[in-house]
Amino acid sequence: MALNVTTDLSPFKWIIPCGIQDRQVGSIKELVREGVGHGIADLHHLNDASLIHITHKSLLEEFSQVFQLEYNYKRISSTMLYERK
Repeated sequence: MALNVTTDLSPFKWIIPCGIQDRQVGSIKELVREGVGHGIADLHHLNDASLIHITHKSLLEEFSQVFQLEYNYKRISSTMLYERK
């Protein structure tokens, strides 16, 4: 699964992703911009990092509901990634 949040989509003009010829590749950022224009969302003020965070959190929540899973979210620092037990 690929989820484009703030990705530069210009390279996708040269390929046909997944063999789907009659559709374009999109991103969450573009969808938010379109939604703001139609009064759907008030997220235009978000920076890329915030938009990625919101998308990640929403994806985890929706995935866990669909598959009836419980997850625990724990923040870790980069130093914790390199610590050895």
